[in-house]
Amino acid sequence: MKAQLAHLYRGDQFMGYGLAVDGQLVDRQVSVDISTSPNELSTATVVFYLDGEMTENPVRVDLDEFKCQR
Repeated sequence: MKAQLAHLYRGDQFMGYGLAVDGQLVDRQVSVDISTSPNELSTATVVFYLDGEMTENPVRVDLDEFKCQR
């Protein structure tokens, strides 16, 4: 799985940023805020709409097997 910053266009007009995984835009994004500071890695804060199905049927992620990559 590869997360990427997506540049969003409507025709030739740049509309903003989004979050994509393996080249596909992640659904239900409301906004993406990008923060930069000298001598630090940039960060992105992504806000999503949540619906009943998402909150009532969460997935389990076992952090013992999860590997964070930079």
